[in-house]
Amino acid sequence: MERNTYSANPFSKDTFTCVKGYLAVCVLIHHLHQFTGFLNGTNLGYALTLLGHWAVVLFMFMSGYALFSSYLSKGDSYIKEFPRTRLLPFYLSYLFFVLIYTVYETIIGNPPSLAYLLRSVTLGGTIVSFGWYLQLTLIVYIIFYVFKSIFDDDDVFICALAISVAAFIIISFFLSVQKNLYEPAFVFFLGVLFAYWKNKESLHLINKSVTFTALGLALFTVATVIGTYMVFRHSDIIEASLIYDMFYLIIMVCADAALIVFVLSFIVILKKTAPGIIVNPIGKFLGTYSLEIYVFQGLVLRILRDFINNEVLYAVVSAICVILISMPMHKLLKLMKYGFSVMLTKRSYSRLQ
Repeated sequence: MERNTYSANPFSKDTFTCVKGYLAVCVLIHHLHQFTGFLNGTNLGYALTLLGHWAVVLFMFMSGYALFSSYLSKGDSYIKEFPRTRLLPFYLSYLFFVLIYTVYETIIGNPPSLAYLLRSVTLGGTIVSFGWYLQLTLIVYIIFYVFKSIFDDDDVFICALAISVAAFIIISFFLSVQKNLYEPAFVFFLGVLFAYWKNKESLHLINKSVTFTALGLALFTVATVIGTYMVFRHSDIIEASLIYDMFYLIIMVCADAALIVFVLSFIVILKKTAPGIIVNPIGKFLGTYSLEIYVFQGLVLRILRDFINNEVLYAVVSAICVILISMPMHKLLKLMKYGFSVMLTKRSYSRLQ
């Protein structure tokens, strides 16, 4: 019975919670590769370089999927409460991360300028290590809320969201923003779209999961190889030619879309055949603390880099410390969000009086 339930609902909250945990570990492995230089100059080393981007792509997809799925299950009340229940708590958490990193930079004798702090709490760069993903998440959250508040009709909302995300990507492209800082917004839209088409598309993936897995992997491999070839062989042309640069962006988009197809269909296969591989206590544990694992790994990696010279020991100790720090930080953030929610509730109640 349990296996049939999993196959009927392969994209449950438990599934994506566990996947987020595994992705947080992937990001940690990616950054450990960057800090240690392990396997640099090899094909596997380049895959580790791309691993962080692939993980963020899947993070962004699941964010879009979760937001619109929540709206579909809760209705307009979800959108009305969105600033209080999702947007402001997320931003409050981000401000806490900015504070932590500001204190650290000040302690080590590198206090941030006022301009840098202003960019950190808005847009254009952040003091939080690898915090660009958090700023991008904030942007797509705001876009999602604004357009869903304006357009009640879901069809119109999807079209408006598609146009706004496309405009955001195009503007960022012409402003010469680093591509990986804005391109994942596209897969956020794909996540919303998949939730919108959930019943129909889920049925296709379940019934033809092997075909979609093979097709997604093949397209992802081809697009990634083409993109890698362009970077290593024609990076000067990418920088000099607007058309070539735009073609490279399109290749990135295709690779990310194919990655989504591959991962979703592969999840279906695993949930049909061996659901415990995805949903298990380890995955749930990592998923619970995935945000804190992502945020605080930069801090841990920077601190320990000055004390541990052995690369293997550095990697092991760093991973352990990241997880240990994430647990109390998660509880602290949860307490802060609860206090913030109580404060807003009391304020709303006093207005009613």
